[in-house]
Amino acid sequence: MPVSDNAIDAAIDLIAGVPGLEMDADDLADDVVLMSLAWPDEAEFLKAASATERAMRQLSAGTVSAAPLKHDLAGWFSYHYQHARAQGSRADMRIAFRTVEGGIRVRAFGHRDVPTDFYRRIATSR
Repeated sequence: MPVSDNAIDAAIDLIAGVPGLEMDADDLADDVVLMSLAWPDEAEFLKAASATERAMRQLSAGTVSAAPLKHDLAGWFSYHYQHARAQGSRADMRIAFRTVEGGIRVRAFGHRDVPTDFYRRIATSR
């Protein structure tokens, strides 16, 4: 069963409410919809939305570190995290961002590989 429109709307509102977050509203909505393709199970999708909100709050507050990106994405950073906390699980989510006064400017977020390679998607589309 696909993720409901209500869950997608709730995820958009949750992530958009992060203090210090700057992100194009259309890109945010697109990334949430793509996240629903990566996790078509609504419970897993909501875990991913919650993890994304938490990761963005941490990035905005400067309490976690990230790796600089290269080539076409130079000047941006990548933060890796799990959509659901699980000991020993690999980080399956990414946020591409840069710091700005008072927070972060997010270029994109989403699953590492679904529906397509995260870095290839954002290098060509944004």
